[in-house]
Amino acid sequence: MTLRPGDLVGRYEVLCAIGAGGMAAVYAARVAGAEAFEKRVALKVMLPHLSRDPKFEKMFGDEARVAAQVQSPHVVGTIDLGRDETEGLYQVLELVVGGSLRQLLDGASEPLPIDVALTILAQAAQGLADAHAARGTDGAPLGLVHRDVSPHNVLVGVDGRARLSDFGVARAAASVSTTESGELKGKLAYAAPEQLGGETADARSDVFALGVVAWEALAGRRLFVAENPLALVDAMISRPIPRIDEVRPEVGAEVGDLLATLLVRDREARTIDAAEVARRLDAAARAAGGPASSERVAEIVRARCGEGLATIESALRSPIPARKTAAPPATTPETTTPRGWIAVAAVAVVIAVAAAATWARGTSGDTEPAVIAAPSAPAAHPVDTAPSAPSVPPTSTAHAIEPDTTDATDTTGAAGTRDEPGADVPLETPRVRRPPSPSATASAGPVPSEVAPPVTEVPAPPAPREEGLLGVEDFDRDDPR
Repeated sequence: MTLRPGDLVGRYEVLCAIGAGGMAAVYAARVAGAEAFEKRVALKVMLPHLSRDPKFEKMFGDEARVAAQVQSPHVVGTIDLGRDETEGLYQVLELVVGGSLRQLLDGASEPLPIDVALTILAQAAQGLADAHAARGTDGAPLGLVHRDVSPHNVLVGVDGRARLSDFGVARAAASVSTTESGELKGKLAYAAPEQLGGETADARSDVFALGVVAWEALAGRRLFVAENPLALVDAMISRPIPRIDEVRPEVGAEVGDLLATLLVRDREARTIDAAEVARRLDAAARAAGGPASSERVAEIVRARCGEGLATIESALRSPIPARKTAAPPATTPETTTPRGWIAVAAVAVVIAVAAAATWARGTSGDTEPAVIAAPSAPAAHPVDTAPSAPSVPPTSTAHAIEPDTTDATDTTGAAGTRDEPGADVPLETPRVRRPPSPSATASAGPVPSEVAPPVTEVPAPPAPREEGLLGVEDFDRDDPR
């Protein structure tokens, strides 16, 4: 399924589609960070039918791991490799706003200006040289071979810079995956003769492919063309290759000689490396009045990439609305959670019980102490005022208060048992024993007034906490708001 703007792949938000190849689709995306940080990137996602194939998944991962070790201003940088639960493996790459050399060649009827073509080719050759010279984290040469150098994989940005991309069929000595015997990868029309014969590709094979790309960029047309793959292979192996300075004389003999050296079919006779090719192409560009400025290259890119480039640039400029997040709940009484109401009710009951007990002790004199009965459970709803102390009948059968205290870890008493709502709220309250009902007292007979009921000795109540009355802060701390 094609991703749409706003879709998330890992932590990357899709902005727009850029293109798709035989292995993956590419999107412009962004990633946000702290302090309003934001970066635009290219997101390369495996096609769904390939993401389920372990062979292609391994190849996709190898591409990212190998390309990440190539540091060059003319190679598309690899930033990240991740896995999304829905989309599978994805690569995060440097975003190049522009088009491919293939688009530049197909976007007009006339070939590229010579200075522009030579400038682009010199930069692509430098990127290839940097890839060939790349070393691993241990300092050992990677032995990287791109194996898919083609106009499709030379990206030219509106910043005027060319970059080599797509190491999807690359092979390095440090790569985990290996190429199956006889399996030809890369676009057929740019494969070196030794690859067509089933031999292993090396850096010289990349140089041959670069020669084909350079010939087409300067000539403005394809070098090898045929009606079917068999005829194409025959042309690549046996058909004479015309010199570029014969096809386009204004290119000059020096460039003609260079490309003839690159396009030698015998690999052993192809001794020039990519770094030397870059140096000689740059010298040829200077001789042709260049190298072309970044502004001149950008002008060509915009003119030949057309509406596709304009659509991408528009999508990158358009702000993406921030994702909505739920507002935190208000702290007004109307939005207090049930657990919060239980805590408030418990505090009110405890205060009422304590006040009544104090009043009873202060007014008893020579009379027997009053009986204060604690409610069995807290009120289910908030109360506006503390309940008044219950009246006590002046009878000689009244039982004395048996105060009991509990530390902050006790969850019984006024807040109920552990199985009741709000039972996990710590309380520091006196607990009282209910008086027997009148029926029970009558059946048991009169109790002699001179005999006091047994009193259980309990520890002294703890000193009041300084931070608040009856541990109110504990209620607030446990409030799930």
